[in-house]
Amino acid sequence: MPALVTSFLRFTLRSTLGSLGTAATLAAALLTAAPATSAHAAEEPPAEAPTTREVVELELKIAAEGRAVGRIAQLVELDTDTALALRADGHEHAVDISVRKLDEHGRTLEVTLGYRRDGQAVLETVTVEASAKKAKVVRSGDVALRLTLVPKQVSDEDLPPPPPKRRVEIVEDSNDPLGGI
Repeated sequence: MPALVTSFLRFTLRSTLGSLGTAATLAAALLTAAPATSAHAAEEPPAEAPTTREVVELELKIAAEGRAVGRIAQLVELDTDTALALRADGHEHAVDISVRKLDEHGRTLEVTLGYRRDGQAVLETVTVEASAKKAKVVRSGDVALRLTLVPKQVSDEDLPPPPPKRRVEIVEDSNDPLGGI
């Protein structure tokens, strides 16, 4: 009987050590793999946090000859020249605008704007001060531009995409030394 007990104990011990050996091998593999994974993760560049920009939410209403002509509502970046266009009332309206903060909090803004109708300058470029969230009216003859500006901070994803670049078409003409440029 002692031989049978000895065989049984050896079998149990081998099974236990075998299981522990497998578990130990698995644990060792995981431990050695874990530093490699974190080292690999450290090499990857960190995900960029979304950046924010200061903009103004612009609402521009155009009135001519005592009646409303059109309305433009758009986000405009601060300290950037922006061209806005509107086709209304049978005319092409174009506004060039730039907005700059005059104080740290953006309560007072400096607005530079010009207005053209059908390519003709109606309002030459002027610079005016405007209070945030309050309407500012700029007049020239029978045209009035009503601006309402609300400063905001938005992520890059919320900004409108830049306008497409105009494509230059080259027309070949043997009489034109610049080739249509």
